[in-house]
Amino acid sequence: MGNTIQKMLQRISGLLTRRDVMTPTAAPEIVSAENNYPPDTVAARFSSELFASLLLELPEHRHALLDAHASQDIDALGRCTHKLLGAVVYCDLPELTRSLHKLQHVIRSEDVNAVTPACNASVQAIEALLAKSGYI
Repeated sequence: MGNTIQKMLQRISGLLTRRDVMTPTAAPEIVSAENNYPPDTVAARFSSELFASLLLELPEHRHALLDAHASQDIDALGRCTHKLLGAVVYCDLPELTRSLHKLQHVIRSEDVNAVTPACNASVQAIEALLAKSGYI
């Protein structure tokens, strides 16, 4: 995951650098509806790039969740869940978001009997997303 994160940080750094040096005359032109382009084209492109990055990282997130669960490390499971939820929330993935919220709630409530089913539901949601996307 480190290499992927490093690439993403470099990409974000580049975006931020370009944003900081733009002047009003150098700023990209806002595309109007007259040109048949949706006004939120940039947001849609950014969202699709986030989704693509997430897909690349999902197998590692799945592995981290399973490892933390197998070792019964509830703190690590909580960190993995929080980290993945932070990435997923921007990608409009309701099933995965819902299952991760449930897992996070179960971890915080310290309901030991509910951790395994909630973790399994999150892993299944990850696997379903990967399968739909052709990654597994």
